[in-house]
Amino acid sequence: QHAYENSLKYYRDLKNSLDKAFEDGKQEVIELLQQAEAKVEQAEARAELERKQKQEAEARELEAKRKLARALLKMGESIENIMQETGLSAHEIQNL
Repeated sequence: QHAYENSLKYYRDLKNSLDKAFEDGKQEVIELLQQAEAKVEQAEARAELERKQKQEAEARELEAKRKLARALLKMGESIENIMQETGLSAHEIQNL
């Protein structure tokens, strides 16, 4: 009887220890996943910001080329020369 009770106590202690270790490990995994998710969200936000900044820079560059082309047209430059200076197509220049 006494050996059985000791065995049962040992089993319960061991099971409680394992359950606690499992729950602690599970919580640690959850925290690590949350941290990883936060890092992914930050990286995505940075990538989106960089994409927008690149688009804005490209739009400014295109507008500067168009402005230069308009000025060159007013000065009487040929379409071919303007194409070489700005990289714009003849069609783009003619539509300014």
